[in-house]
Amino acid sequence: MAPLAVTPFFTLCQNSNLALTAAAVGATSYSWASSTVPQFTSTLQNPQINNVAPIQSGDYSVTAYYTSPSTTLVCTSTAVTNVSVVPRNPVTPFSSANVCQFTTGTFSASALGASGYEWFGPNGFNSTNQVNTITNIQPVSGGNYSVNAIFTIGTVSCYNYKLYSFKCYSGTKCSSYPKHHSVLSAKEQHLQLMHQML
Repeated sequence: MAPLAVTPFFTLCQNSNLALTAAAVGATSYSWASSTVPQFTSTLQNPQINNVAPIQSGDYSVTAYYTSPSTTLVCTSTAVTNVSVVPRNPVTPFSSANVCQFTTGTFSASALGASGYEWFGPNGFNSTNQVNTITNIQPVSGGNYSVNAIFTIGTVSCYNYKLYSFKCYSGTKCSSYPKHHSVLSAKEQHLQLMHQML
């Protein structure tokens, strides 16, 4: 009876396709069953699972069956493939409510289970910090900022991407998106308060 050969380990990113393979010379049929909930089962020799999720991480056992027309005896051989699916959870960006020229702009990102972040933006901006600060901010720093959240299992890293648009204008008012409201200067806030007291 020939040995049953499988790929012993798979580590792949969420939303990838998992191609399970088994090979045994002389085997007449195969049966797959996973340790996951819900359980995956298949009678294909090389089944594929599309768009995998972290919940599908676990052991996938395959049994090869050997039969002969000259006997009713059925022999089997079993092997296990371990599957790890690296999550790619949603990325949520945050920023100061609004930032005016010459002040400090702070923005960050959060993603459950992320092991790191990569930022790229206008005016040559790049960072690997989760929380970023730009002091004495100028309108040239406005534009599109992209952030990659990094998720890692072993030597395999996967990314989830988010684009964030940030605009800052000169003068006493500026805009920050996706929030859509202006910031009053200290003088304007004082005048508004005095008006409300009248």
